[in-house]
Amino acid sequence: MKPNAYNWSIFYLALVGALVAVSACELSPNANSKKLDADAGPDQIVPLDERITLQASATGGRSPYRYRWSLEDQPDESTYELTDANTSSLLQVAPQSVNGRYLFRVLVSDRTGQSNASFAQVLVGGDLDITATAEDSLRIVGESTQLNSVLDTDSTGFSELTYEWTVVDGEAEFDDPSIANPQVTINSADTVRLRVGISGEENGIERFGLKDVFVVGVEDATPQVIIDNTGGVEGRMVLELLTEAAPNTCANFLQYVDAGYYNGIVWHRVVPDFVVQTGNFDRFNGEVREKPGKRGEIQSESGNGFSNLRTAIAMALRGTDANSGSNQFFINLGDNSTLDDGNPPFTVFGRVIEGMELADELSELPTGGDNVLNSEQPSEDVIMNVSRADKKIPTSPPDDIMVNTSGMDADSNGVDDADSNGMDDVDSNGMDEPDPVVATVTASVPLQLLGDSVELSAAIENEPEGSTYLWTTSNGMATITAATAKETTATIESNDSIVFQFDVRGPDDAVIATGKQVVVGIPSALPRVIIVNGGDVEGEITLELFTEDAPITCANFLRYVDSGFYEGILWHRVVEDFVIQMGGFRRDSESGELVRSEGIRDPIVSEANNGRSNERGTVAFALRGQDADSANSEIFINLVDNTNLDTGPPPFTVFAHVIRGLDVVDEIGAVKTRSEGLKNDVPSDDIIISEIRRVEQ
Repeated sequence: MKPNAYNWSIFYLALVGALVAVSACELSPNANSKKLDADAGPDQIVPLDERITLQASATGGRSPYRYRWSLEDQPDESTYELTDANTSSLLQVAPQSVNGRYLFRVLVSDRTGQSNASFAQVLVGGDLDITATAEDSLRIVGESTQLNSVLDTDSTGFSELTYEWTVVDGEAEFDDPSIANPQVTINSADTVRLRVGISGEENGIERFGLKDVFVVGVEDATPQVIIDNTGGVEGRMVLELLTEAAPNTCANFLQYVDAGYYNGIVWHRVVPDFVVQTGNFDRFNGEVREKPGKRGEIQSESGNGFSNLRTAIAMALRGTDANSGSNQFFINLGDNSTLDDGNPPFTVFGRVIEGMELADELSELPTGGDNVLNSEQPSEDVIMNVSRADKKIPTSPPDDIMVNTSGMDADSNGVDDADSNGMDDVDSNGMDEPDPVVATVTASVPLQLLGDSVELSAAIENEPEGSTYLWTTSNGMATITAATAKETTATIESNDSIVFQFDVRGPDDAVIATGKQVVVGIPSALPRVIIVNGGDVEGEITLELFTEDAPITCANFLRYVDSGFYEGILWHRVVEDFVIQMGGFRRDSESGELVRSEGIRDPIVSEANNGRSNERGTVAFALRGQDADSANSEIFINLVDNTNLDTGPPPFTVFAHVIRGLDVVDEIGAVKTRSEGLKNDVPSDDIIISEIRRVEQ
């Protein structure tokens, strides 16, 4: 039967109603819900080497929310990368060791498909580089030590700096927390964290930096540490530390203990009759891994009067580097005194005074098998929990581990090999290798007039019998009077940075050591250099150098000139009515960013207070912080009389003055500037040093 008009109407209305209902069902959730908003949390200032914690949140949209973190920007020197597992609202980032701005982004999405991003900026260490140290890394409670802080940033444009020291962890008291170098008294037996903040105004802009210093407090000179072992071997070991013999090594070890780093670590290497070793590996998701949180390496304190005899505890090393101790340590199971003077020597910093039988039991465990690091790791995990002893644990007198003076020859069979699996091993069968031959060359003066002579001398360490010598020159001309003697003279014959090379040859005539020394030849006591500028400001600037007043500084500058280092460098800092500065930065050809130039040499000693003043048109070397001996490649030209820079602190060494082109200097000093990265006062348009050369006289 065909439907009539009424039936069609009913059908049509029902269909429209159904569509409207369906449409309403589909649209109502979005119509009633708010826009999704993400929040990455507040911007933060975090000291260097401290963990970064970010907590994201979301509002609106429809839960559950999904999070994805990314690192959008970081300082040029940093290479940190986030893992792929950053999908929680909580982000924890490993401590960063590079100052600067880190920009984190969180992308939040909800179940309807909405997404929104938010950013959090973390300023690590502030925007100023700071060096802060303690004279002593470890102190008995109630004792004091000197703290030192210095600004590692060029300080020529800063107003008076302010300092603020605070106690972050532990208990301590400063004599004056508002000075750069206060005394601090340690009042608790734990790792005391002290923080310095340095702030100042640079050209009207407030800048600051933070740095932490750690001093470990102990109750007495022989603090005790407890190792509770579980798993394949169970029981307590008590260690006694020798803080007077190895203060820095003990402080390093106690920092790891106080931080809880060793808790959950496994004994990863056992060698019967030799050592048991631990300190670096735990088990994560069933797999042995290197535990995160390892700090930097420490200087050796070997030769401290204690020997690697049975019960002695020492730091493991990498390869033959005596200064590579960090978190791994080992217990000697027998007389391993050959490790005292090996290549490298191993630093004893404590001894086992209770539970040595557990170390023996450890060494007898079956090793190797599946799911272990290597063939010397126990098949069944032995896990540590490490803490300081609350009070002295009485023990019987420990075995003596003072250095064995019986006349036994010590060889180097304690060489620690860094295996490809990342383990630090104490190798019990290494070969004895002779100490390397080292040649050190010195010159009587850093620069010399053409036609005049310079005295050269070589000192040789570990020289074998039957050695011969040979002096040669490169990168210039000079006549050497006695080319086969340790000490000789040479007449300077060219206007260059002349390299004198001294070779030591062994009995088989092979070169076994080489030393080098550079002497700069100059045509007069007032040599000249031309700086040719390009880019936004063009023109030449001629400098005349004061070699008699600042010979080391002038030699340093001329060596950079002769090597071509300055070509392509930018005038990277312009402060009106103050200085223009160059010598350290250039523009990266790919990224276009301002980057530090490669090839910067070690800093030189100050020659300030040489009778030359920072007057208009004079040239001086830039410094870092308050360190007068930190000049390397950067120089500045004074736009006005800046005689306050003569005395500082620090004092700035004048070594030259402008004799032509002061109008070009003024033109550079008047350009517009901007901030770029963490640098202020960068010319808005690049001014490039296209050429810098000596002037023939």
